[in-house]
Amino acid sequence: MVNYVKVADAIDDVVFGVIHSADVAAASDIAENTVAVFKKVEDKIIKSASTHIAKMKSAWVYNEIAPLVQEMSEETAPKIFGGDIQVHNLLFISKLNVESDGHLDAFTEAAKSFKGKVLFIYIDTDQEDNKRVMEFFGLAESDIPSYRIIKMSENMAKFKPDSPDLTTEAISAFTSKVVDGKVDRHLMSAELPEDWNKNPVTVLVGSNFQDVAYDKKKKVFVEFYAPWCGHCKSLAPIWEKLGEKYTDADDVVVAKMDSTANELSLFEISGFPTLKFFPAVGDDEEQRVIDYDGDRTVDAMAAFIDSNGEKVSESEGDGELEEVDEGDLEEEMDDSLPEEVDSEVGGKDEL
Repeated sequence: MVNYVKVADAIDDVVFGVIHSADVAAASDIAENTVAVFKKVEDKIIKSASTHIAKMKSAWVYNEIAPLVQEMSEETAPKIFGGDIQVHNLLFISKLNVESDGHLDAFTEAAKSFKGKVLFIYIDTDQEDNKRVMEFFGLAESDIPSYRIIKMSENMAKFKPDSPDLTTEAISAFTSKVVDGKVDRHLMSAELPEDWNKNPVTVLVGSNFQDVAYDKKKKVFVEFYAPWCGHCKSLAPIWEKLGEKYTDADDVVVAKMDSTANELSLFEISGFPTLKFFPAVGDDEEQRVIDYDGDRTVDAMAAFIDSNGEKVSESEGDGELEEVDEGDLEEEMDDSLPEEVDSEVGGKDEL
């Protein structure tokens, strides 16, 4: 009973009750020391599940009362991200499109086979606040309708279906493969600009990163940034001057990569801007990656490059990082994306 009261105290939007009458318990088909969830489905009250009172958890209650498919909103986000289910299947549809009802029906039918394993969620792309969620998954307006799967517990690994098919069969088959670990995570990569290496600061994307950064014959200094990051904007003119300093140096590359549009399997970026240096090494040496934490001035960073990553000055400038973590996705979907988001929560100081 103590556990029951503890869970009840933690949930405000569910009615909890205790049956003391044996006749009422029998009529409700509830055994002694058992907790059952009753919910309304198509105007009927049904018992959806039951468990021993000692095994009841808040996540179990939310899982049982939640619809098979729920819309991402300010109200539902805390329950979605606060639950034990870490695999989320997200359908991106336009509510204004007449075809969306059919896609949602197929999505809902697929959800039936994954209850308790995968959360099925839909996102209305007509809502301006949801544009950032689309951006997070690398989706453009022309990609809608579509769906993506994310494993929150695996560094927010994203999975892109191998076909645009939105039938129940296709969604179920792909979801099964993701759950069973038979699909590689999808790494986003922006298109490579034609002038990517024509300017003082070389532009890197997912497709050319390894060829450029891991060139053993060159010293490569890379800034990983986010377009909305205030610290990145402050660093931009300094980084440009650093690139200009080495315009004529064939063995030095000063580069940048938008980490919101490009992902790497080699390492994770946990804050913006992140500066990593790839020193020149011999053919028989293993390539190293050095995190730069020194002063963010042209002179200090140039000395670091010239020393092949050996000379680091103490940071006296704007050395803060705007942190990014799993809370970012919740921040994208929750709170209706206000104009200013606390950078301590999701690393977004301005939109």
